[in-house]
Amino acid sequence: MANYLVEERSHSSWQFPVLDKDLITSPDSPSKGKRYIIAGTGGGWSGGTINDIAIYNGATWNFHTPTEGWMVYIKDEDKIYRFNGSNWVAYKTGIIGITIDGGEDVIATGYKGFIRVPWDCTITKVTLLGDKVGSIIIDIWKCSFSNYDGGSTHPVNADSITASAPPTISSATKSEDSTLVGWTKSISAGEIIAFNVDSCSTIENVVLELEVTKV
Repeated sequence: MANYLVEERSHSSWQFPVLDKDLITSPDSPSKGKRYIIAGTGGGWSGGTINDIAIYNGATWNFHTPTEGWMVYIKDEDKIYRFNGSNWVAYKTGIIGITIDGGEDVIATGYKGFIRVPWDCTITKVTLLGDKVGSIIIDIWKCSFSNYDGGSTHPVNADSITASAPPTISSATKSEDSTLVGWTKSISAGEIIAFNVDSCSTIENVVLELEVTKV
C-alpha cells in the first residue's frame, strides 16, 4: 500500500519582518524600526532605490540594498520573499512524498506507484523514515505525461533520476541527503515521478519525502 503527499511549505527567515513591499511613497509617522521594501522613491524614500529595504531609525530612513539570496517575511501578505538578484519573488518549497506499507510484512521490491507533479520545481533534499531498524533502497523514475503508460515503457528503470545515489537507509531507521550527487533535480509541471523499491530488509513501512523549491 502506498500513500502520497504533495503540499506547500514556506521557509522562515532570520531577518525582521517587512511590513509592505508595494508602497511607492514612505508612510506618514512611521515608528522607529519599521521596515519596508520600497516600490518607489516618494517622500522620505528619495534617497533609496526600488527594491531596497528601508528602515526608519526614528528620524530618517536607512536603506539597505539587497543581494541575491536575501529573504524576508512580508507581513501584510503573510509570505516569504527571496531576492533573485533583480526582483523580490515569493519563495516556497514543496514536499513530494510517498508512504510505502508492507502490510505487516517486509516491504517487497518493485514498482510502488507514481505522482504527477503540479509545478516546475527543483529537488533539494530527500528524506527516508522507516518504522524500524533496517535497510531499504528506493529508486525514483521520471517521465513526461505524454510518455506515461503505467510502467509498460515509461516510467521504467531507464528513467531513473538518482544516478548511483538512490535514497537509502542502511541498518538504521532514517536517512537524508541534500547533496544528491548525479541526480537529475529539475522537474517540470505535469511530469510523472514514480517510486521503485530496489531492495529491502526488516522495514515494513517507510516514508519518502522529496523537498523541492518551486520555480
